[in-house]
Amino acid sequence: MDVNPSSNIYLPSDMMKFGPIYAYTIIPLGVVFLLGALGNIVFFVTLWCSKNRKSPTTFFLLHLSSADLLVMFVIPVGEMVNNATVAWRGGNFMCKLYHFLWQFGHYTTTYLLCCISIDRFLAFVFPLRFVTQSPHTRSLMAASAWVVSALLSVPEVGQSTPI
Repeated sequence: MDVNPSSNIYLPSDMMKFGPIYAYTIIPLGVVFLLGALGNIVFFVTLWCSKNRKSPTTFFLLHLSSADLLVMFVIPVGEMVNNATVAWRGGNFMCKLYHFLWQFGHYTTTYLLCCISIDRFLAFVFPLRFVTQSPHTRSLMAASAWVVSALLSVPEVGQSTPI
């Protein structure tokens, strides 16, 4: 039996070796990554090249697509690497960075969806005033979503230990 260095849990030796169970998880994760990354990249480029790029909805969707790309490049790729190597080989810094980016992506996606909801609410409730709403306000909302997400992800850095 081997000992997992991050805890005092004894694991059978056969669980610490690459086997079919790990291969069977890598393939679906690879498919999820390819479809998700390709779809988000196409969506981002389509929005970026659209004539209506200055609209509030397009602005927020560009940010949301960026956050989704972060999630797609962190979670499935990290899980594939972890399953391929069976044990975490990235060291303490990479473990902390991985956990930070994992949380950061989730928080950012959630808060940008909230920004879109608030923006659409204001457009519906105050249609005449909303037309004159400053693009600066939307930029501030999006920037706040990214900053708050980063701040809320920082505690994950202190708690994470190698997988």
